[in-house]
Amino acid sequence: MERKISEDYIAGFFDGEGCIFLGKVASASTHTHYTYSPKVLITNSNLDVLKSIQGFLNYGTIHKQSSTHKQVYVLRLDTMGMMLYFLQGFRPLLRIKAEEADLMIEFLERRLQYKGTNYRHAPYVYEDEVVYQKLKRIKGTRSRTKAKGLKVASTYKWQEERAANA
Repeated sequence: MERKISEDYIAGFFDGEGCIFLGKVASASTHTHYTYSPKVLITNSNLDVLKSIQGFLNYGTIHKQSSTHKQVYVLRLDTMGMMLYFLQGFRPLLRIKAEEADLMIEFLERRLQYKGTNYRHAPYVYEDEVVYQKLKRIKGTRSRTKAKGLKVASTYKWQEERAANA
């Protein structure tokens, strides 16, 4: 029996399982300029749910992701146009990721103005760095540990607590 998928369902699913990410990479040639790489993803172990969402949207690609625990799949919105279309359409329904969506929409709209260029990796501009820093603050900076069984600690919150107690 196939389940009905609605916009409200997708928005709620994205709020819980989705990811809005802006990567920052130093230019390989100069190491003084940066490029920003946006990603909008939904990750889950239930392939059927992701296929249903993909079918409803009529865009995006699904990939297997390596995992040490169980098989995980990622529904990736492949182009900046898809990302912008998705975020603008679902933004009114988002609760948890609303602020992140607003920032990514701002970034994507600015990037899509670079017509005729490789706008996905257009040159660094100050406004991109501002969006990057705001997204970083929302998510917090996480330190990774290789120790098994330990949760990822948020160094951003730890630094705030340390400063407050000083």
